[in-house]
Amino acid sequence: MYGFTLVETTQGTYALGGHDENNNRSEVLHFVCHGNQIQSCQWQEMPEKLEVGRGGHVSLSLPESYDICN
Repeated sequence: MYGFTLVETTQGTYALGGHDENNNRSEVLHFVCHGNQIQSCQWQEMPEKLEVGRGGHVSLSLPESYDICN
């Protein structure tokens, strides 16, 4: 997978979208670490997906104070 974006939020780091050999992808992956050992870190696929697969895109994290979703 390549062409994804990384976004840092107050909930952690996420990888969004990307390309595989033939398609844009819609996965959202969350980087999770348990304990203090880097060996415990892994990417976990989130149940939420992007509405449309994307690759080579830009992602921005907006603060909750923007309140654009209500």
